[in-house]
Amino acid sequence: MAMGGQAEAITGVLKSNHRADMSLGEAVKVAVQALGSVGGEGGAARAIAANQLEVAVLDRQRVGRTFRRITGAALTALLDGKEAPPASDLPDTPSVPTGESGKPTSSAGSADLEDRPGQADS
Repeated sequence: MAMGGQAEAITGVLKSNHRADMSLGEAVKVAVQALGSVGGEGGAARAIAANQLEVAVLDRQRVGRTFRRITGAALTALLDGKEAPPASDLPDTPSVPTGESGKPTSSAGSADLEDRPGQADS
């Protein structure tokens, strides 16, 4: 799924490259290709580095928070064509960005939805 000003272009790349039998590494590469297909100088494609990405996988076997982030060496390995560890082997606690990327470390949406007493994760 893609949202935002260039959603149609991103979705087009996703649809044209998606296969039901893709590995996690292949899916991440297609997603990065789709994101990079817009937003470059003069409408050209752009390269997106691992430190500019936020990647997570849904683990439906987990109770509560059902996603796990893929960061650091595991994300770099995926982008380099190596498979990351299975979702069950990824850490439960997401790493906190260092701020070096200039990205915020949380969002209004996540602040509203995470760790609220008495509220179940969806």
